[in-house]
Amino acid sequence: MAEDRSTATMVTTMTSKLLTDPGLLAAFSHELNSMVGKSSGYIESLPKCVKRRIKALKNLQVEFFKLESAFYSEVHELECKYAKLYGPLYKKRENIINAVLEPTDSDCDWDSDEDDVDEETCSKQTDYPAKVDGAENSDQQNDESAKGIPEFWFTVLKNVNEFSDLIKEHDEEILKSLQDIRINYRSQPDMEFQVEFEFAPNNYFSNTVLTKNFVLRCLPDPEKPLRYDGPEIIRSEGCVINWKPGKNITSKKRKEKQTGNKSAKKFVTKTVRQDSFFNFFSSTSSESKDECEDNEDCSPLVADFELGQMLQERIVPRAVLYFTGDVSDDDSENEDDDANDDDNKEIENNSDEDDPDYVPPKNMKDGPPDCSQQ
Repeated sequence: MAEDRSTATMVTTMTSKLLTDPGLLAAFSHELNSMVGKSSGYIESLPKCVKRRIKALKNLQVEFFKLESAFYSEVHELECKYAKLYGPLYKKRENIINAVLEPTDSDCDWDSDEDDVDEETCSKQTDYPAKVDGAENSDQQNDESAKGIPEFWFTVLKNVNEFSDLIKEHDEEILKSLQDIRINYRSQPDMEFQVEFEFAPNNYFSNTVLTKNFVLRCLPDPEKPLRYDGPEIIRSEGCVINWKPGKNITSKKRKEKQTGNKSAKKFVTKTVRQDSFFNFFSSTSSESKDECEDNEDCSPLVADFELGQMLQERIVPRAVLYFTGDVSDDDSENEDDDANDDDNKEIENNSDEDDPDYVPPKNMKDGPPDCSQQ
């Protein structure tokens, strides 16, 4: 009995150490992950007649995946249909932003306790979100002659964490000339959508529109049909940016010491890639997934697609809410944190009740306080 208690105490101590040591826990987790997908030998030990039936189930699974891919295809067709219906609304939004169209009084009739704008001067409204700082913006707020909504899309992107992280100081002047972001859809032969960035004339490139296409395979991969998990991104197609001489901000020149001759102190000038938002418009393919053997989600293609999908599903349809800060990524993060806090509190409460050594506070031994005394 003493030996059993000693063993139990040792196991408890090791378990406690595992749960409190991040390094040990990470190593243990990695070891478990490496075992995922490896056979335990059970399937191989089954009789041939059972293995034969399992093959039939796999064939049924493939047929199920084919129907599931048809479902996703119809969903994409609906996206194409409603994109045409959204078109006039997006065009009107574009015209208001770029001072092509001045909204009417009825267009501006929006009741809000948070708005200090006089109804009679709605057409002159020039409010800006809090994230845009600087004296220049302060002057703009007092300039009732301002046209449209200056720096609308630049502000939207800056208010989204994933895009704000990509925007460098040398990108900002160009992005302030961004006039519109659009989403176009194509359904044949693969599922595809295109992101369009339209710019006013600027000092950096001659393009008026920069595009990025995202192509997804809807059907299961013929070589790995059982790994189907919905439409899969297979490539993204960027565009050529026609940079004006000396204005390419996606690259920079760097002097490096020439190798091979230790006595010579010669330097060579090399052109190297520079971090920039406009690297988004380069192309990536499914081959880039090979760069992440353990985690395909870290591949450049997947990261690229997540940005495109964010523009497609959230940012373009809800642009004004990102501009004003009515919706942001921080909101969802806070909700997740609150949910995790609630879960942790529940676990703590349950663990107290289940603990045989738990002693309730003195004022709780005799039950809850008498409400009649309050």
